[in-house]
Amino acid sequence: MYTWDKIITNELIDKTNDFFKKYDIFKNCDNINEGIQIITDSLCNTQYPDLQNKAGKFDIETKKIVLRDSKVTQRLFLHEYVHKKSVKHRLFRKDYLGIESNSSFRNLNEAITEKITCEILDLPETEQALHPYSSMFIAIDELTKLIPWHKIVRSYFSNDIKIYKKTLGKDLIPFLNDVDTLLKNYPALYPNDKNKLQTYQKARNDIIRIISNHTL
Repeated sequence: MYTWDKIITNELIDKTNDFFKKYDIFKNCDNINEGIQIITDSLCNTQYPDLQNKAGKFDIETKKIVLRDSKVTQRLFLHEYVHKKSVKHRLFRKDYLGIESNSSFRNLNEAITEKITCEILDLPETEQALHPYSSMFIAIDELTKLIPWHKIVRSYFSNDIKIYKKTLGKDLIPFLNDVDTLLKNYPALYPNDKNKLQTYQKARNDIIRIISNHTL
């Protein structure tokens, strides 16, 4: 069973602040203990049905990190906290998380969030792989051959997708669809299903082709 002194530690705060400094992100962890809501599994059936198959979320409406009591880990909390720090407050338009300017970007945004989380926690690759979002790291790794990781990080915290359009063309849908396929076929990382493995490999190859051609 978790305790909060083991989740939000001084080491976690230092690592997160160091990450912001490393990438020249003008943010800090002053609010890391604020706006956290822990819910029971039973509440997922009534108040939070969208969390029935998830462990937590950052609620952009209430500005709270909502976590299921039975699922809380430091990695989960930090993932949602990174989401919280990526919010761009817009006066006349809906707030955005990271690069999630529309639903097509959702899974790529989640993958970048998780990759940032893994970097802050300095997780080994074997531990990183124990999460569905890590399957989409393939797309990010290929993308960094054209866009340096520090620029991807900065675009994430400034809610700016221009670098993706400049690199891959205005129509990003084929690339984003292939990213989604990597997530849908996550079990292919531990292949028991030949068809899933083939679909996963095709998405990976499509991403490499898109990146190598510099165009969609």
